[in-house]
Amino acid sequence: MVDLEEEYTELVYLLEQCASLIEHEAALYSAQPAVSKWSPAQHVHHVLKANGMMLKAVAVLCQRPPTTPSDAGLTPAGRAVLHQGMVRGAGRSPDNLVPPETPDQAELRVVYRRSLLRTERTQPLLHAIPLAQARLPHPYFGHMSASEWLRFTRIHVAHHLSIIEEILAHANQDTALSP
Repeated sequence: MVDLEEEYTELVYLLEQCASLIEHEAALYSAQPAVSKWSPAQHVHHVLKANGMMLKAVAVLCQRPPTTPSDAGLTPAGRAVLHQGMVRGAGRSPDNLVPPETPDQAELRVVYRRSLLRTERTQPLLHAIPLAQARLPHPYFGHMSASEWLRFTRIHVAHHLSIIEEILAHANQDTALSP
């Protein structure tokens, strides 16, 4: 059983890490993504925008009667992600969540504020999430319940922060090695 308070608390912590990167990590905007197709700033933009959309799904599900047949559920890939986490390089972002080429600090601040607001609106719904019976489709993982959407949101943010950390470490290593 998923501890929703724990998932939410961890999600808030991860979003605070995003905020810290936006405000204090200059390399976020200049690091060359040798280990990823996206720059660190693009990863932050993507994850914050996706976070808002995923948590909107949680809110909708908490307010809607079941409309999806009960046998419609997760795909095998969806079950794997929710139980084991995301596999690096195996996913593809839906087109509407592909970040701009060069998001700047001002743009990331706006996307962060929207994501934070959606996150804060989710906290009062935590008690309703286990009662929500409806499901909404994810483009790759099947029909997800409110608790699955919340869990996936946290997994997704952690996954992208891990990639950002790797990009920045690689950039720092390159800087240390250059004459």
